[in-house]
Amino acid sequence: MSKLQIDVISASAGSGKTYRLTQVLNDFIEKGGAPDKVMAVTFTKASAGILKREIRRRLLEKGHFKEVQSLEASYIGTVHAVSGRLLEEFAFDCGLPPALRVIPEDEASILFAQSLSGVAEAWENERFHLACQRLCLEENYLPDTRRIVDYARTNGILEDMLKASCDKSIASYSALFTESPTLKSGEFIKTIQDVMDKAIDRINAAAIAAKNARDALGALIGISKNFKAGRILWKDCLKLCALEGGAKLKEIFEDLNKQATDFWKEPLFREDLDVYIRGIYELASLALGSYARWKKERGFVDFADQEMLALELLKNEKVKEHLKERVQIVLVDEFWVNAKKHLKEPTLVEIFGELLSRRKKKSKT
Repeated sequence: MSKLQIDVISASAGSGKTYRLTQVLNDFIEKGGAPDKVMAVTFTKASAGILKREIRRRLLEKGHFKEVQSLEASYIGTVHAVSGRLLEEFAFDCGLPPALRVIPEDEASILFAQSLSGVAEAWENERFHLACQRLCLEENYLPDTRRIVDYARTNGILEDMLKASCDKSIASYSALFTESPTLKSGEFIKTIQDVMDKAIDRINAAAIAAKNARDALGALIGISKNFKAGRILWKDCLKLCALEGGAKLKEIFEDLNKQATDFWKEPLFREDLDVYIRGIYELASLALGSYARWKKERGFVDFADQEMLALELLKNEKVKEHLKERVQIVLVDEFWVNAKKHLKEPTLVEIFGELLSRRKKKSKT
């Protein structure tokens, strides 16, 4: 049995990776390699089509008609296409129906968005929504939740495993604060309100008609009214840190700026951050469960499921032994590998390299 060759084709976008993939495969076939024992993972469907077409053309030019026919049995395509092919061939080995019902990517995105929206509407957490309001993240929490879900599903992280990820996220943001809160809860809010009231009185007493002074006063009055009405927005505290009213009011605003910078010492601010992070992780967990149940009830899988199922499939000893005989060369578009570098779980191609226990070399253009 010949050794497996695993190549990562490295080059920047537009510099000819598909051409290089074609060249490597042609060299492999010229040296006696079988076209049906090829695996080539590309980043796009277009690249996969070009690759197959160019190899077919080269084989036809040389009169290798038998090889052209066997090329159709090769594993050439995007990661999702290759994953889908493996799952079809080894469906019974992983307890799946031979014909998987794969949801198109654009439809999957819509279906999951609907699932997430439904979960969010039914989810009653007044404290979370209050934190969103004070952090001005009412429009962000659903997209943030979706990003968590996308990373979780691609990494094979199930809903019951998200709590550990949430704790790590909170620990990471907490590390950004060099000191623990030094104020009592609500103390900053009371103090800054008193400072604003005094600043407004002093500015009015100064009776300065300059536009920048009147604009700054208007902004200050607006923020003060929000605080008194209980509409605390942390972005208003940031505004107070930088608010200016001209040279004649410099002393007043410098004192206000200095006092406003203490907002991060307010325990309520830290608490809002904590509530927000825990909330989006909880929503992500609920949405993952809801979407998974919806697919299971209808017998569907999506692209992320395909990849994770293929990863599990490649841990099957029977499948591994079969592929050792079935595949002689694996080529990978490095752009696809780089796109997965942020993930902690091994990618499909890395699993191939590890499980088939062969040599790995790197080709560069």
